[in-house]
Amino acid sequence: MTTKSANFGDIRDKIRENADKCVKCALCLPHCPTYLLTREEGESPRGRLSLMTAIADSRLGNDPTTRHHLANCLDCRACEAVCPANVPYGTVLADTRSLQASLWQPHESLLTRTSTRVSKQALFRQVLAILASTGTLRLLSRLPGVFGRLLRGLPTSFPRAPNRGARYTAKARSRGTVALFLGCSATSLDTQTLQDSITILTAAGFEVVIPAGQVCCGALAAHAGRAQESRALFESNNLAFLDDNFDAVIVTATGCAAYFNDLANTAEKSLAVTEICQFLLDTRALDDIRFNALRKTVALHTPCTARNILRNDDCTRQLMNYLPGIRITEPMVKHCCGAAGSYFLDHADTATELAQQLLNSLHFVDSDMLCTTNYGCGMHLRAQLAITDGIEVLHPVSLLARQLSATD
Repeated sequence: MTTKSANFGDIRDKIRENADKCVKCALCLPHCPTYLLTREEGESPRGRLSLMTAIADSRLGNDPTTRHHLANCLDCRACEAVCPANVPYGTVLADTRSLQASLWQPHESLLTRTSTRVSKQALFRQVLAILASTGTLRLLSRLPGVFGRLLRGLPTSFPRAPNRGARYTAKARSRGTVALFLGCSATSLDTQTLQDSITILTAAGFEVVIPAGQVCCGALAAHAGRAQESRALFESNNLAFLDDNFDAVIVTATGCAAYFNDLANTAEKSLAVTEICQFLLDTRALDDIRFNALRKTVALHTPCTARNILRNDDCTRQLMNYLPGIRITEPMVKHCCGAAGSYFLDHADTATELAQQLLNSLHFVDSDMLCTTNYGCGMHLRAQLAITDGIEVLHPVSLLARQLSATD
């Protein structure tokens, strides 16, 4: 990732050096969602690497075709996970987008523009809660375009977000103290997952602290090419979480966890985070907890950030095994669902096609609900399912918390 002190000459050199590792073997092509849709070289990883090298060399600039191909990239990094030459594609893309932002003003999505405005998140949640309770949200979700699509992806209820600065006492034998990262949009749009995470962690014996100074992780800013802003957000989170000696810093969204994971290697004293499913498995936190039987079929969706960056794609399946009676299935299609941060709002047609390919592979089984560990993916898939099947979409930790409450 690009550091604040890097100048554009350094960035150009870094792009060339990393992109030059590509040997054009084409092993990435069957794993690239946009290439599979279009069969165009410019929509493939190696094609985009050639374009990014040309930008670094000033052979290409602000032309519509180049912008189109690079903007169409989902940044799913499936290519990176299978690359025999270990090309750091995600780093090259982030540096190129930072360079592009210095050359022309890139488009900023609705989510990108609002992601760092923490002060407005509580008000936003309250408005959504009122609209949901009165049925107005359901009516508005029928509107065409980006606005209606975003509303269709929202959950049906909006409980209060955890209070910043709060401490939640362990309800079992003490196993330590953990900090919970709230995220930005999740503070408004995924509050149920945050509350359920506290329920599970305290039931497992962990005291949960919500550091007051935390901010957006910075991933959306980085995707928009605003490298300095994303770096500043990362450093603010470092200050907020490193002040205390927590046993772990827990993140509920794999997108945020993956971004922290990427930046951790570039900081002198970095914030080390753990995705919540990985944490619960590593600590065997659920071994002494009884869960009510769940005699339903649950489809598991693995976000790209879990599969290609965190490499913990089996965590959810292992976690679900704590629920007696559960039947588990997974989509036959394994590529990106199309959410990709704010991609599903900016590239609606491509994102919808990718989501439908994935969801169509679920139609061969009688799934009652779908679990995913990234709320952006959850919003996107929920919006698609709202049009057809109406299958419930939730975080696996929410499913655990729901079954935990049934044992009392």
